[in-house]
Amino acid sequence: MFADDTNLTTSGISADVIQSRLNEDLEKVHRWLRANKLTLNIEKSECMLIGSRQRLNNIQMEPKIKLGDTEVNRISETKT
Repeated sequence: MFADDTNLTTSGISADVIQSRLNEDLEKVHRWLRANKLTLNIEKSECMLIGSRQRLNNIQMEPKIKLGDTEVNRISETKT
């Protein structure tokens, strides 16, 4: 089974909130995949922040989305 187009989304009032929520959700997905004998290729996983240019420029701290010790690669655009 392949789930190449799976997305996790969240919103929050700060980068800390977004980071915490996404890391918790990513861990839940990872546990579900393991329980169902599936794997997540974290090296192929990517994350992207979406927002207005002004809001993205005002981010004080870059959210660190991680699974275990591996940080998810941040991208600024994606292919359609």
